[in-house]
Amino acid sequence: AATALRGEGCCSAEGAAPLVGPGFGDPLQAGEPSQWRRGRRNALVDMGAERSASIWRFVEAGWFQCLAAFCIIANLIMVIVALDDQSKEPYMFWPNQGLLCFYILELFSRIFYFRKTFICGPPTLVAWNLLDLCVVAAGVADQWVLSFVSDPSASAQMVIKGLRMLRVFRALRIVRVLLEADLSWTEEPRFQTFIGTVIGLNSILMGLETDIDWVGWFYLEQILLT
Repeated sequence: AATALRGEGCCSAEGAAPLVGPGFGDPLQAGEPSQWRRGRRNALVDMGAERSASIWRFVEAGWFQCLAAFCIIANLIMVIVALDDQSKEPYMFWPNQGLLCFYILELFSRIFYFRKTFICGPPTLVAWNLLDLCVVAAGVADQWVLSFVSDPSASAQMVIKGLRMLRVFRALRIVRVLLEADLSWTEEPRFQTFIGTVIGLNSILMGLETDIDWVGWFYLEQILLT
């Protein structure tokens, strides 16, 4: 009876797997209502004690999600710059190699962390994982495999262009980061006060711009926009 009163999911026997989820040391935060978060939480619960203590657990940490988002945005900027001016593409070679290595590290870290749930877990989780797998595989084929082709044929050139177009799908990974991130801090009074202050400051600057001619207004607006 005592065990029943503890509620579903509590451990009733010594040596049972520790609880995984909000409030029990899991990277998922409390108050995560979406189906995506629930699916990830259930996948983590199924993994048990051994995987919940895995060294690969950092892939679900907030700092790693922010790092992944930064790398994706930087990669997209480089792709746009290279498409706009192909003369700058050689300067993007080593940064692209570094970002591809990061994507590979992230992919294998997720595989080691989720194990069988990487491809046999909740449908949404599996869909995002397969997208990551395809994008990384396309990057490896484009930057490492086909780069050794000295004189590609017409069909090979079409394949190379197709693989490079897949880089655009990396932008979809930003959506994944936003779905996984805990954005509850945006509802806190301190953040709301900060946003209100920025809006008020921007309104004042707009009024000053009409009376004072100064080149610095442009840079201040860029800072506020950021």
